[in-house]
Amino acid sequence: MRWLFELKTEILPFLEQLKSSKRRGFFRYSLMNDIYSDDIKWGLGNTVFAVKTYFILNSLKEMTENEINSIVNFIRGFQTKGGAISDSLITKRTALRNKIASIKNFNFSNFFGQKTIIAETRQAIVALMLLGKTPYTPFLYIPYNQRAIANYFKYLNWRNIWAAASHINHLIFFYTINSKYFNFKKRESEELIRYCLDRICMLQDKNEGIWFKFDTNPRQKVNAAMKIISAFNIIKKNIEKADRIIDFILDVPEEYYYDGCDNLNAIFVLKYAFDSTDKSYRSKDVYSYCHRSLQRYKNYFFHREGGFSFYPHAAPRRYYGLKVTNKFLGPDIHGTMLFTWALSLIASILDINKQNFQEVIN
Repeated sequence: MRWLFELKTEILPFLEQLKSSKRRGFFRYSLMNDIYSDDIKWGLGNTVFAVKTYFILNSLKEMTENEINSIVNFIRGFQTKGGAISDSLITKRTALRNKIASIKNFNFSNFFGQKTIIAETRQAIVALMLLGKTPYTPFLYIPYNQRAIANYFKYLNWRNIWAAASHINHLIFFYTINSKYFNFKKRESEELIRYCLDRICMLQDKNEGIWFKFDTNPRQKVNAAMKIISAFNIIKKNIEKADRIIDFILDVPEEYYYDGCDNLNAIFVLKYAFDSTDKSYRSKDVYSYCHRSLQRYKNYFFHREGGFSFYPHAAPRRYYGLKVTNKFLGPDIHGTMLFTWALSLIASILDINKQNFQEVIN
């Protein structure tokens, strides 16, 4: 428990070490194992992860205006036409892989890396919002009529419910942001959000409370549920069957929680489902789960460096399919953001040390 109170003093120095001394706004992915340096234009995701971590630790307010502006300008430097904000290095280096996967699966929705661009844009906009800024223009590369969105849903990979739920989440996010900040197609956005919610409702299992079309493993179900609940948070929608969702999370064996995403997503789903019951349903079991999670997270933490690893073992790191580090055992910016976020959610559930954390939008 003491760890929650000391976390901030350990994480912030690690983030400082990841900052580039040559390129303002740039953060390395790892301390010494990156494949790509700050000599080339890349690293949008790294900086987005850093911004989220600073925000969660309630530390953006400690930055100078110049530091904030440097990060904002770095992120905006990746903006292209149509409101997209994406890393061209990722797009170029994963192009062949995306094309092969598209042909193999006979699904061409990501043939040119479109899905990756959507995902990166969404995360970049979130980072700008956390910094108190907004994008320059609305994001246009999403369907804006019934026929187009029906086609979009048709080509989602429903057997990978985590991926499908992620892309539904992105749609709800962009409809909300485009409408709110740019008054862009407001009426259509409201209608299409309702369309998305109707489809999500059809996916919710009556017994488990979890969303899926084809039965799959608990890891997929939990990670998909995180994306659905995140979308609900954006539009302030209540979670139905929250008690069954809590039952499901508490019953999933810990062996399914492997990397940083798995661990964050489980506690994220539990936190917001628990909140939906006014913290009254199986509270002792939920608190016990949180204490066990704290112990598990320690397997990913490196006290000397002050950061978390995405994996519990030595491995190269990948970002949207691109290998960005060599194989190593140690902390990285992605794992650090995810586990810091997870710990902030545990602090909220247990109602301790909340003053050092902020609830992050996603």
